[in-house]
Amino acid sequence: MCHRELTVLLLLLQAFELYSNSPVQLEELQQLLLSAVTRAAVKGPFRGGLGAVAGRCLAAVWHTTGAAGARQLWKRLLLLPPAGGDMFRSMIELETQKAAASGKSKQQQQQQGLHEQQQVQEVSLLPVDALKRARAIYDAWAHAYGSDDVDLWVHYALFEQGQRQLGPGRVYWRAVKALQEPDEFTQLYRSKVGLI
Repeated sequence: MCHRELTVLLLLLQAFELYSNSPVQLEELQQLLLSAVTRAAVKGPFRGGLGAVAGRCLAAVWHTTGAAGARQLWKRLLLLPPAGGDMFRSMIELETQKAAASGKSKQQQQQQGLHEQQQVQEVSLLPVDALKRARAIYDAWAHAYGSDDVDLWVHYALFEQGQRQLGPGRVYWRAVKALQEPDEFTQLYRSKVGLI
């Protein structure tokens, strides 16, 4: 990445922080992001790059205009070359946090606040519609980066393990088939998720 591209990315990130509460300016920044992703016309990196900018934009839209606005932007981004892994990671976090927060009572939220740091990897069971959306995001992420990104597959397996429905085993086998070099994944999977 050249110095000019890095400067533009940093400016976009700062702009999303500054204008995240202004719907009109946020709409203009969304258009700028979509234009930048279209002009790049290549798949972004696993971390950083336009994916980080897209992730910030999704979060800003989610918090300013709501889930529907962020989902609409998400659909538009999916039509373009993938901006980067951080875009997918951000959307997963937004969808799962919203579903988890809406499924808890105030008392549970207070208790959770006391134990949040100890239970970072624990995933709340999601309602059916939220689970479908989260799996669709993971599947799109796997389609875009599944042949190279080991962390994506571990993240997906941990998510499925937390949902206790299909389990992480099916993710494991998909990852082994998809990855060009599955050995690193197998070791990481065993250490973070458990035995196969």
